[in-house]
Amino acid sequence: MFSKHSFNLLKENEKNAIFNEFKDQWHLHYFLDIAWLTKRHIHQISRSDNSLVLRRTSGAGHWIKGDAQFFLQQLSEGPLLLHESLIPEGLDLAEIQCKPTSYLMEASYNTYSTESLSLLGKIVHLKDLDHQSVHHLYKTHMGGSLSVSDFIQLERLGSYSVGYAINNDIVAVGHVGISHNGCAFVYGILVHPDYRGSGLGKCIMLALHREAHARGWNLFLLTDNPIAIQLYSGLGYKLKGQMLKVERVDN
Repeated sequence: MFSKHSFNLLKENEKNAIFNEFKDQWHLHYFLDIAWLTKRHIHQISRSDNSLVLRRTSGAGHWIKGDAQFFLQQLSEGPLLLHESLIPEGLDLAEIQCKPTSYLMEASYNTYSTESLSLLGKIVHLKDLDHQSVHHLYKTHMGGSLSVSDFIQLERLGSYSVGYAINNDIVAVGHVGISHNGCAFVYGILVHPDYRGSGLGKCIMLALHREAHARGWNLFLLTDNPIAIQLYSGLGYKLKGQMLKVERVDN
């Protein structure tokens, strides 16, 4: 039986049960942790027996599981976002249009690099960062899609963030989300345009790695940047397939 529910009205135990249904889709956990804490981003759960979609406020849906019929039904409400391995069996591919959006990459506790670099500035953790300067960095160079207040809430629950400071100015930042079963997601890597190409992205990643290694966490990330793929591969990450945006073909 098909039903819809408000994500923001879930109780803690209901949220945990839903999270457990896609416990191996680590790329979704950081996004849903933020959605749960802020009551933004996700507004609706659509499900039937053995089927589940989480619908964004933008209209796109995160496909979790289900059969071909449910998949097409959900496409009538808006595009679906999913890993390529989750396309349902028996789906007529002539009915859908798939657009690659990014690559999923993975690095285990034993493979990501924790080397040290000679730094011109210094690595600082979120609690020591100038929050307003970080907020300005994101708002100016990443469209304001990430909020420092979100990061602060997540850090209280076990996530962590680092920045790179030169003359007390924050010129690069990065974050690792809350761990779920020893796996966590790297996101929000941003280097000020004036400092791109100078190795600061690598500095941020290595600082994140050292903390993750101390905690024994495996790491995942998404990227659509070919240059970034080369960087991450050199730091021990391996490609784990593509993420897709799927829409129904109009007849």
